[in-house]
Amino acid sequence: MKIFIDLFRKNLFKNISYLFIFQIAMYLVPMVTLPYLTRTLGVAHFGVMGIALGIVSLMTLLTDWGFSWTATQDVARNAGNPEMLHTIFWDTFWARMGLGVLAFLILFIVTSFSLVPSVGMLGGVLLAASTQTLTAMLSVNWFLQGLERMGAFVTTLMAGRLLTIPLTFLLVRTPEDVAMAALIPGLCGIFSCAISFVVANRLVRLLPLRFNIAGSLKQLRAGAKIFLSTGAINLYTQSNVLIIGMLAGNAEAGLFHGGDRIRRAVQMLVGPIGTAIFPRINNLLMHDRAAAHKLMMMTLIGQGGLTFLLSIIMFFVAPWGVPFALGKEFIHAVAVVEWLSPIPFLVGISNVLGINIMLPLGMKNAFTLIVMASAAINFLLMLILCPRYGAAGGAAAATLAEAFVTGAMSVVLLYSRNMRRISDTKHDER
Repeated sequence: MKIFIDLFRKNLFKNISYLFIFQIAMYLVPMVTLPYLTRTLGVAHFGVMGIALGIVSLMTLLTDWGFSWTATQDVARNAGNPEMLHTIFWDTFWARMGLGVLAFLILFIVTSFSLVPSVGMLGGVLLAASTQTLTAMLSVNWFLQGLERMGAFVTTLMAGRLLTIPLTFLLVRTPEDVAMAALIPGLCGIFSCAISFVVANRLVRLLPLRFNIAGSLKQLRAGAKIFLSTGAINLYTQSNVLIIGMLAGNAEAGLFHGGDRIRRAVQMLVGPIGTAIFPRINNLLMHDRAAAHKLMMMTLIGQGGLTFLLSIIMFFVAPWGVPFALGKEFIHAVAVVEWLSPIPFLVGISNVLGINIMLPLGMKNAFTLIVMASAAINFLLMLILCPRYGAAGGAAAATLAEAFVTGAMSVVLLYSRNMRRISDTKHDER
């Protein structure tokens, strides 16, 4: 009972509620615009947009670095020190700007020298989509999260997200408007960035500007390990559509992109729970290891059960749900969604095992090795399956890679001394 009381204290419950509102918005907005975009753009043009977004997501991955964990943690620890918050804000801001410039430089080299043939044909679509990298560079939502102002964080993001709905219906009318479809989310994201900066400046005085190279390098070093451990997962999940486009063509990339958008929408429904429980587990490990173990197991069972149900629903609804959501032209995406349907369950389990158990127990090296191995397995399976089976092969590769992550983490924890120690502590206290 004490765990439930601690878990649902006023501030924590409020933050979970805000995150659920945010996730619902992130779920509903794509579900509103996705059917319109797939029918308006068609499979091939939707595939081109998917490839462009896949490339841009890799740029954004570099720009995000590990700041969402490290810089946010610094802000939380110094919440009562305005001078230190001012320093952290600008050191992190300029570090993100530098990484963003590096990301655009890499994009320029790749496209100018046609190092990847399919990239050179994206042209204006890729340029339009790259505005989302600008959004990542300018975002200050990590700062609001550190201050535990989840209401402001959610409000600013939702303002931009909701704006994409009318703009999409007004400005995207034919397949040739694919560049506009890729541009709208980035422009709306920049609008959200402007609002979030104003909100953050009201909470903590951020002006005048501060520029200190040593401070920015310090933030980069602090986020490097997190970037390596989480970046591998994001690398293969975000680049799959790009790989499919290169190996099987734009139409297959469109089928995968449509199916994966459905999978992501389903998976979004369970994110807030683990995000809110992560700091609670870390706190309990400091003074009540038995309670921490109990909360870990409760989270594993609860999130595992919920995601298992979502995966089952996703599989059985796919045959009629995919044509309804994406259009009859995407009928071959049914197989993609069916192959992707185990992923919400697998990720639901692996997120608890990795984020809420392994990392709090100090098993960062094992976590990183598993994730990096899964990225290599995913890439190898993509090379084998995509040329022959297209989008469905890519979906199978992604699912098998996620199954490896879940299985490997389970085995490591089963034989982990750290896990046995916390379990023994729980039994001793009984």
